Amino acid sequence: MSAGCVAVVGALAHLPTGPVTATVVMDGGRIVAVGATLSELSTREGAARWKGAPCELVTAPEGAELTAGLVAVPSRMGLVEVGLENASRSDDPRVADPVRAALRVVDGYDPRSTPIAVTRIHGVTDAVSVPGGGWVSGQGGWVHLTGGTQAEAVIDDAVVLVAGVPTGAYGEGLQELSDLLAAARLHARNPGAWTEGRYPAGAGPSDLVALDAVVRRRLPLMVGADAAWQLEALARWKEREQVDLIVTGAAEGWRVADRLAAAGVAVIVDPLVYGPGGFDQIEARPDNAALLQAAGVPLVLSTFDTHNARNTRVVAGNAVRGGLDHEAALRAITETPARLFGQPDRGVLRPGAVADVVLWTGDPLEIGTSVLTEWIDGAPMVLRSRQTELFERYSGSQ
Repeated sequence: MSAGCVAVVGALAHLPTGPVTATVVMDGGRIVAVGATLSELSTREGAARWKGAPCELVTAPEGAELTAGLVAVPSRMGLVEVGLENASRSDDPRVADPVRAALRVVDGYDPRSTPIAVTRIHGVTDAVSVPGGGWVSGQGGWVHLTGGTQAEAVIDDAVVLVAGVPTGAYGEGLQELSDLLAAARLHARNPGAWTEGRYPAGAGPSDLVALDAVVRRRLPLMVGADAAWQLEALARWKEREQVDLIVTGAAEGWRVADRLAAAGVAVIVDPLVYGPGGFDQIEARPDNAALLQAAGVPLVLSTFDTHNARNTRVVAGNAVRGGLDHEAALRAITETPARLFGQPDRGVLRPGAVADVVLWTGDPLEIGTSVLTEWIDGAPMVLRSRQTELFERYSGSQ
């Protein structure tokens, strides 16, 4: 597959400034130009030239729309093949060690894992793969959903540190997290003064070095919480600790949306959680995402399901049904996750951005829409997976 010049013309392109019919030119793995008219592009008799050089011309059919590639976060992409078969899992080391901050889970990433292609053909070009287990699970990485090796697929091996609150007594749990960060600060100032007996229970020197990246705001911390009172407590904790915090779940986030916005807490929500799935979700409602967005909370939408991450655009569509603005929903599965996880040149259609681009038959948030063409790093993807191969085999179309 080549990452040569490609010009896509005639599609409704979802740009940072809003949707407009525009031409998008990709070359060398990057978007090089976006505009309604481009003087450096000439098209004639089904061929194109960009700055005088040959360029593949893709003319979008009527009604087609163009977006940046979607992002699945958080996920176990490339880490879990069969959930109930431990031999096919590398997301959780399944050891007693509760603090695994130094773990970089993408060292166990399998770029040939079956869910990758299944997810990719639904317009998802990137994912954040995260570990599980322990109460400090380790570091998640940013991966491209293409490539046959880790070197090709792993873009950044550490974009977030995943943790939990280690006890049912929430105040005590947050204090334990604070104590761990305090140990990281002390260790960073004088690592030579530490002996084996001084490390916090379950933590080692490499764990404290990894936690120091959170303290210095080089990595965000990801913590799960749903109840409004938990979210309020996390907002105060974030302000005390002065770290970058991303909360997953936030089912009752709408109740404390202004507080989350004031503290600068980002949230990742599933718009299909709108009922009391548990005592911490009693006041979940379908307009949760819309209310969080209106309050100014950085918003990401997710399925929270690796094997159904292909439905990322479907949950975004449901957020729109619940009142979220259409373009805000698209940003919540493209631009916002890229920015929150340290990838500002991804998830957006603008000159200089990485050419992860998807051409759709129509509105990508409509369930009946499908992918026409997809590029990752400017290279066209083959829209095949184990599922399409099985369909062809057993439907007799092969």
